[in-house]
Amino acid sequence: MEVYWIDERDVVHQEMLATRSSNAQPMCVVPARCWQAARPVGKYSLVGCTVGPGFHFQDLEMNSEGSAVFAHINSLRAALADLV
Repeated sequence: MEVYWIDERDVVHQEMLATRSSNAQPMCVVPARCWQAARPVGKYSLVGCTVGPGFHFQDLEMNSEGSAVFAHINSLRAALADLV
């Protein structure tokens, strides 16, 4: 599983999560106030997201193609456009 996030300075981060045959970590921490996305690298993936204290669902914002945020993310790294 590839996990991406964009921090408040518009820096794109990428983390490869563990597979049975890799030495990578099985999870990562995405900091608060970051856009995040994930993509499977195999046939299937089991994905979960755990949030910490201070998270409020009313603050959750989903991105959609055609939005100003989508255009901004696409300008940072066009390869992320297919993650919407």
